[in-house]
Amino acid sequence: MMRGIFSRFCKNNSGITAVEFAFVLPIMLFFIFGILEFSMVFMAANVLENAANTGTRTGKTGFVDKDISREQTIRNTINQRLAGFLDPSKITITTRVYKAFGDIGKAEPYVDRNTNGQYDKGESYTDVNANGQWDSDMGTTGLGVAGEIVVYEISYPWQVMTPFISQMLADDGLINLTSHIVVRNEPYS
Repeated sequence: MMRGIFSRFCKNNSGITAVEFAFVLPIMLFFIFGILEFSMVFMAANVLENAANTGTRTGKTGFVDKDISREQTIRNTINQRLAGFLDPSKITITTRVYKAFGDIGKAEPYVDRNTNGQYDKGESYTDVNANGQWDSDMGTTGLGVAGEIVVYEISYPWQVMTPFISQMLADDGLINLTSHIVVRNEPYS
């Protein structure tokens, strides 16, 4: 009797498409949502990069809007380019100023007395950024003056929208979008 029920069950093909679809659907949805998510991330990164380019172009000219600071002028320029797509309150702008392109990311020069290849407290150094201590990066914060090199780092924490893709990423579904732009300030007065 069991053999007869089993053979009838095996011969009946109705509903097999629904079962196959149930197996394929989660994988298909994962790919569709993944493509949409990463398309949104690339679009957000492109918007951020465009805004950063425009803002740093304004910064290197020394232009300042009436009654506001140079930093606020740059921030306003960036915020205008976000096209309502990114939240301006989440934008982080960090700057480092250098005298020459070759100085970017380099440590302040020091005399390595014990020849261990690293700065040790008490070794003499040249305080390039005039902050009273040795630094592993000789840059100073600010926007620089005419002719100086400024490295802009503009970041935005992008929140992934799909919960199951968000769970796959570290940092609770946040992707830190960052734009690095290096400019030489123009000779302005």
